[in-house]
Amino acid sequence: MVIKLAHLSKHYGDTPVLEDIDATIEEGEFYVLVGPSGSGKSTILRIIAGLIPASGGDIYFNDKKVTEAAPKDRHLAMVFQNYALLPFMSVAENIRFGLHNLHLSEAEENDRVADALKMVHLTELADRKPKELSGGQQQRVAVARAIATKANLVLMDEPLSNLDAQLRNEMREELVELHKELKMTLIYVTHDQTEAMTMGERIMVLNDHKVQQVGTPLDLYNHPRNEFVATFIGSPKMNMFTVAVDELGKTATLVMTDEDQRPAVIPLPEPLPAGTYRLGVRPEKIKLSLTSTSAYDVPVQVVNVASLGRASNVTLRNHDIEFIADVAEQFPEDAQAAFVTFPTEAADLHFFAPDTGLAVASPEEKAGVSHGVA
Repeated sequence: MVIKLAHLSKHYGDTPVLEDIDATIEEGEFYVLVGPSGSGKSTILRIIAGLIPASGGDIYFNDKKVTEAAPKDRHLAMVFQNYALLPFMSVAENIRFGLHNLHLSEAEENDRVADALKMVHLTELADRKPKELSGGQQQRVAVARAIATKANLVLMDEPLSNLDAQLRNEMREELVELHKELKMTLIYVTHDQTEAMTMGERIMVLNDHKVQQVGTPLDLYNHPRNEFVATFIGSPKMNMFTVAVDELGKTATLVMTDEDQRPAVIPLPEPLPAGTYRLGVRPEKIKLSLTSTSAYDVPVQVVNVASLGRASNVTLRNHDIEFIADVAEQFPEDAQAAFVTFPTEAADLHFFAPDTGLAVASPEEKAGVSHGVA
């Protein structure tokens, strides 16, 4: 099922919740809505489901307008954050309950329940009550209830947020594999950008009630449309610096509060118009060493070393500027000083206009790569 949102908006009185949301979710796509709390993610899902009305705009299922259609006529399934299981029913009965409005024969219901239980690996727990299950098992029941309906569209609203980290990772993998097997259109809401990046085929990033950017995980990571997307997508988040580009457009100098300090200078791979910019650099693109090897190396103070075993996230300070280097090795935890080398490849330097936060035209954009919303 192809889902189209056209100029969708939602207001509560004078308070905007969604503004002019446009999107097309392709048939069989795993589509993720991500953004901070209050950005409108769950509101979009509830409008699609028909649980709340839109203030403006329209919704289309396969080119059929369903904006005013009742929830029962939209033929979709939904998985909630709190699982919404009936405590007095067994696992199998909870799954069967979702089939009652489909007017199936008893044999068909039995087959669908059995198939759904098998898909989520709960066949042996079919007779247990929800209180006898772990959080992960309860979530599997909620997913099984949705897929048993064989709905063409499944909506999931933060379904993994109540699980611990390890179980959340396991369930991510299971949901991705289940989607590949069933090939249903799936719209998934999360506030966790890591979850969005690892699960979604395409991601809509929301903030301030508006779409900030839509794209594949790598599109968003490598070509952020604005400073919000740049810092929201990625962990550790992108480092942001204020820089001044010289009159020749060949170097960018970090702007510091203390004018008596020697500023860090970054050579630019391609000329930029002179002026002040916001510069974004991914932590893994910053080279960190204990000795200086280049005239452009910047001396830094080591503030903290967070060891991840195989790698280290190192917090650094250059005078009044603090940032992070993501080092693909174990960095000495007792180090107090080091040197950093900023990248010189155009793809690794992300310039944004300080007034609008929008990305400055890059070589990729000149080549025709689309970084906008869709």
